[in-house]
Amino acid sequence: MSQLTISLDDTQVRKKLDALTRGVRDFRRPLDEIGDDMLDIYGNRVFQDQGVPAGEPWRKLSVTTLLARQHRSGYYKNTPIVLGKILIWTGRLMRGFRKHVSPTRLVVDNTVPYFKHHQESRGRTPQRRMLFLNAKIVLGVLKRIEQHVNNTLR
Repeated sequence: MSQLTISLDDTQVRKKLDALTRGVRDFRRPLDEIGDDMLDIYGNRVFQDQGVPAGEPWRKLSVTTLLARQHRSGYYKNTPIVLGKILIWTGRLMRGFRKHVSPTRLVVDNTVPYFKHHQESRGRTPQRRMLFLNAKIVLGVLKRIEQHVNNTLR
């Protein structure tokens, strides 16, 4: 009786499967890139465009705040980094955004104590949202994740 033997070398297949397994367990690289994009949006664009990217232009400053700025009193005693912007004086609120990345999670927050008063309209402070999600951001996140998975499969 004759015998036919077929052998397959599955080394490349195993390498691809190992890479895929690692790739779907660790999303740090795309999450880090997404975090950088979000820091640019929240810490720059939203402030420069006075809340418009968040879906609603920020309310104008109160007369009291405008007078304090004009007379350089209280919080406004120091010279501003830019004139004519609602929530930009020292730049502290803009620089307060941080990202925290783990293999499967991205958290973006702001470390400045008074951030929450503007974000959620606490006390006498009118709401001026800086941190938000919209369709454009979600699509950007999905695109980065898709690129990561596709690169993992290559």
